[in-house]
Parts: sequence; C-alpha cells; structure tokens
Amino acid sequence: LCSFVANTLPDLPRPSPILHCQTMSKRVALIPQPASLTVLEGDYPLSSSTGIFSAPAFLHEAEYLAAKLRCATGFPFVIHANPAAPKDAPAIELILDPDLHRLGKEGYQLAVEAGSLKLKSSAAAGMFYGIQTLLQLLPPAIFDGRPSPEVTWSLPRVLIEDSPRFGWRGAMLDCSRYFMPVEFLRKFIDLLALHKLNVFHWHLTDDQGWRI
Repeated sequence: LCSFVANTLPDLPRPSPILHCQTMSKRVALIPQPASLTVLEGDYPLSSSTGIFSAPAFLHEAEYLAAKLRCATGFPFVIHANPAAPKDAPAIELILDPDLHRLGKEGYQLAVEAGSLKLKSSAAAGMFYGIQTLLQLLPPAIFDGRPSPEVTWSLPRVLIEDSPRFGWRGAMLDCSRYFMPVEFLRKFIDLLALHKLNVFHWHLTDDQGWRI
C-alpha cells in the first residue's frame, strides 16, 4: 500500500532550504526551525561572570531570562539596564533595534559569535521568542527546573534571523469534561510559548460539560 501511494501521488513542490551550515552540530535542534540559520564553528560558554545587558524596553524579558538561567546553572546572571556590554565582558546583550520592524513584532535576530552573544528585536514579543530560541540552544537540563552543576553550560555559535510565517499559531485544550489542575494549565501555556505558539484556545463548554 505504501508503495502504491508513493507511486501514485503527484510530485509535491519542495520548500526552499532554510538551513545554511558551515559546520553542522547535533545540538542545533530548534522547534520550530527558524527562517534563517547559519551554524558556525565553536561554542559560547556561560559562567558565573556572565551578565545580562538589556535595553530598558526589555528589562521584563531580561528578568524572565535570568530566572530561567539562574535556576538551572546556579550562576547569578546580574542584569544591567544597558544593552552595551563592556568590551570582552562575558555577556548576553538584549538590544532594541528599530530596523527590525521589517520582521514584525515577533521577529528577532540572534548572533552567538566568538566574543559576543547579541539578541535583537524591535518589540518585546520578538525578544521573548528570541529568548525561547536561546534556551533551546542550551543543554536540555535548562528545562529541568533544578540546578545542574555537572552540566557544561554553553551555546553553539549561530546566526539566526527569524519571524513567524503565520500570525495565528494556536493550540486548543479541551477541559469541557475533565478538570485540569492549575499547575498543568500553566505548564501547558509555558510549552506553547517555548514553541512560539501565540494563541491558547481554551475549550470550556459543550452540550453536557461546563467547567468554570
């Protein structure tokens, strides 16, 4: 049957390649895959001296990132309300770039290079989604919710430019016949955000069910 289907279906157009690699790394596994990704050689290490330097417009996002990083790494990740880090300082820079309006409010650029880690966006939504990409680039222990001192914390060096193909990207949770604990709901929404889904459709009622 599989052979029959394969031989009778018409050839479908293939999407244009969006992955450009100088050196491929198994650690660069992102969901969803960004619009443009270039993988460079080497890694960018994080340490107890790494700071977060943020534009004032992104201080809320900086606090969110710092909380995620502190929990897993045990490093302090001090936040500075200034997007420009001192030269050669180990830093994560969150930069407001009005020129990135062309990517829309959910677009961003992430450049992890030999001496710098810069995340740029024109809006808070783009910065937030860029942070989700940054977290996915780290070792999986970043999502354990507990300190993992045995992990070597580093990111692969990459150049990413990304913006969503669709404005409405949602998932539905059907609670009309089953009560869901509040902690599960929060985790579900966190997972939507991690995968850059921006609409939570909460199905609360139908014929026999009403769960408010």
